[in-house]
Amino acid sequence: MPPSNGTAPTLVNGVSHTDSSSAPAINGDGAHDSAPRPTKEDPPTLDQSWRHSAANKPMGKILQRLANQCLKDLRDTVTSMAETPIDGSVAPLTNGAVSHLVDKSEASVNKKLQFMKFANSQRDRFIKMLVLVDWSKREEEMARLVDLKVWQEKELNAHRDAMHSIGLTKRDMFAAKMPNPNIEGALEYLSTGSASRQPDLGYIPPKRLTAKQLLRTLQDMNVILITRLNLHEDLLPHFNNYDVANGRATFHVAGEFEVDLSVAEEDPASPFYFIDLRFLFTPRARTLPEGLRAQIEGRSNQALASTGLQGCYDFLHNFVLTHKLNTLRQQAIELLHGKWFDCLKIEDWRRVHRILVVQYWTGLAGKKSWIELGISTGRGKCAAINSPPTPTLTLKWHRSKDELVTDTTVEVDWSVLDFESIIQAVVAKHISWTLGQIRDQLTALAGTKTRLETKLCTSDSSPQACHLSLSLPGLPEPITVSQEPFTGQFVFAPPTLISMQAQQRLNSETNREPAYIAQMLAHVMANDARERMSRVARLLDWRQLQLVKQDQKTLVNHFGPGLLVVRAYQCHKAWSKPWALAFTFSLTGEKWWIMRLEDRSDAKGQVLGQAIASVRHISSVEPLANQLSFSQDLLLKVEHAAVAEVSYATIAKDLEAKAIPYKFRSIRVLTGGNTSPLERLATAIYVPALPLMHTSSRSKERSAKPVGPVRLTFDGFDVTSIEGSDTIDVKHEIRLQIGPAQFKHLQEYLAVKRTQLHDSSAKQNHDHASVHENDIVISDAGAMSLRSRVPFGEPFISRIQDHMKAIERMNFYLSTFSKHKIQCKTMTLSRVRFTYRATEVPLQAILLFSPDGRQPIKLRLEPTGNNPHQRIRALLEQRTNM
Repeated sequence: MPPSNGTAPTLVNGVSHTDSSSAPAINGDGAHDSAPRPTKEDPPTLDQSWRHSAANKPMGKILQRLANQCLKDLRDTVTSMAETPIDGSVAPLTNGAVSHLVDKSEASVNKKLQFMKFANSQRDRFIKMLVLVDWSKREEEMARLVDLKVWQEKELNAHRDAMHSIGLTKRDMFAAKMPNPNIEGALEYLSTGSASRQPDLGYIPPKRLTAKQLLRTLQDMNVILITRLNLHEDLLPHFNNYDVANGRATFHVAGEFEVDLSVAEEDPASPFYFIDLRFLFTPRARTLPEGLRAQIEGRSNQALASTGLQGCYDFLHNFVLTHKLNTLRQQAIELLHGKWFDCLKIEDWRRVHRILVVQYWTGLAGKKSWIELGISTGRGKCAAINSPPTPTLTLKWHRSKDELVTDTTVEVDWSVLDFESIIQAVVAKHISWTLGQIRDQLTALAGTKTRLETKLCTSDSSPQACHLSLSLPGLPEPITVSQEPFTGQFVFAPPTLISMQAQQRLNSETNREPAYIAQMLAHVMANDARERMSRVARLLDWRQLQLVKQDQKTLVNHFGPGLLVVRAYQCHKAWSKPWALAFTFSLTGEKWWIMRLEDRSDAKGQVLGQAIASVRHISSVEPLANQLSFSQDLLLKVEHAAVAEVSYATIAKDLEAKAIPYKFRSIRVLTGGNTSPLERLATAIYVPALPLMHTSSRSKERSAKPVGPVRLTFDGFDVTSIEGSDTIDVKHEIRLQIGPAQFKHLQEYLAVKRTQLHDSSAKQNHDHASVHENDIVISDAGAMSLRSRVPFGEPFISRIQDHMKAIERMNFYLSTFSKHKIQCKTMTLSRVRFTYRATEVPLQAILLFSPDGRQPIKLRLEPTGNNPHQRIRALLEQRTNM
């Protein structure tokens, strides 16, 4: 009410209710006095958001769609009219005369009816469109009308929501209400033990049965049950195992449940009723919850009343199967939150009906794998039985996306539910299958001549026990391949830099095909051998050669198929340029080769580098490579064998150039000394007949016949350094058989020397006569042995021929000495020392021969200072060379 003094009331902020212009503006409202203020009579602001929504279409779009629809309907109508057959009874018109008769045939009437329906429907549409066009002329008024309608609907919805919310709140408050306490009734009941207001229903409780009566009743029920089950009931195969006791029949279904049933009447038509249910699988609850038990009892009694024992079994059987799946699902969830964290994926239970789908190895890239635990119809197992099929629990295993595994069965004990054992069995079989495929691919990749040894260990239940061991001769220890059970990632052991890089690359790629993994493992072994070989080679100062890259076909032609690693080395700086040592690795093992290199040029003639011209396998190293791992000792033996192979290759090429027949043979030689000799195989070149070329024919004792057979064997090499330049001298042993009359004077000379050595005990247990450093040895059996040196990689046959000519020369000089009673002091292939006058100071002469026998013989007289023949030394030297 306004104040009694008649003045206008003052508002809170000092604004007068009657005259706002004269009142003071306390909070600065004076700047906005001119702005209109909303009053109670102003209408509310309407929501006009619908005008800009996608549902508001322009009028032109509606007209366009209506026209298109009309044209489409017209075409359909005309097409339908054209397809309507014409009655043949109507006679055609002649001469173009028009008949005034009306065509009343059924086809004509149908066509007219179709066209009239089309016209009527289109007329209605366009009338509606006309109304909309008229409304569009008053667009703003119609829009305001729509605004009002939208506002009204929002208000109505708000009222409905408010009433609904109030009703829900009222209903939810029932549980929170507490009735008023009945204090008077409580006091009366506590003091007297009864309540006057408690109604008396007049119920007379039955008399309690005595023990005999109860026993007799149970026995009668047992008789009724036994009689009914044996005479009146057609028992299911699953209910054949039962027993009757205590007035109930207990049916046992192995691995699932046992149910207690009873009857209330003797009538065979009366239904059984449910008493109790117990599970026969683990894990299980000791007692069923009351709510669940009540539902099971109600559903079981309903099934017993409608379909008898068959319905009861079907209900309980399906319930138990579903309960088992629920139990397995709970176990899977526990594993997902525990040991298998982030390694499993469980499909949403609501998306699949009674199927447990669990994907394992979720972190792996590429194709996925999963298992499905579900309930099958059982039709396949019961096809030959007259009884209806029984649903069963089954496991389906999808390996690598869509591949349904049918050739391998996973044994599952459905009476002992353990999802961890199930997933471990599946993973173990998956790992075993993968490793088996890898082994097969490696075997196929290695071929039949491989020395690759594979050992596959599999298991049906333990993924940790599954692994594949790969070993090759020369590897320090086998390579073990396994898979981590939880993540599915591959693990290579022993861990090295190469194996770890390959393992990381394999686990990050999507390609996990066994063929690809086998190829990767082969490269792991090859690269590991290459690295170990390179480390030892650097210690020995071997230099790796960078050759011109050649295609795979060329390498296969040189080294054979399955090649994984090729490395070329120069073992010593003194090795001649065309020769190199090659190391190759494949699944057949490691091999060593000698290579002859050649310069490779481009089209412009510019030298690109060295390329492989030919190769020669060093077979003598393979037994050592199979027994020893990479070490300095092994590589030194390889270098020794490589020098021998280069020497043999040079000799063979020289023999072929001279058209001299030869062949290679394996011989057994003793090494290691006299105390503990070791027998080993060595390679020798046999020349059946070695021709000799002569430059002089002064002696008739010198025969032009070829000598042989000749055996050439490698006897090591020496490295010498002269003025900072290293050279390699290859030593060879030349053996041949000579006759008793051949080189007779030389044999006599060596026999005398052997006797002198034996008498003087210069060598103990020595049965050969020697000439300076054992250059020539002739045994009592007539076997001659020569030792010769030749620079690395140079031809040798001419040197042998020169040696044989030198031997003939030695024999010639010995025969001459024998005729003239001249004493020979020493004799070698390069010099002869003899005493031609025995005076107080013996006069001696020395003949020096060139290595190839093509240079003049040099004569040296001793003693140098007082030999009287020094004045004619040049003349004597000239006469010697005639």
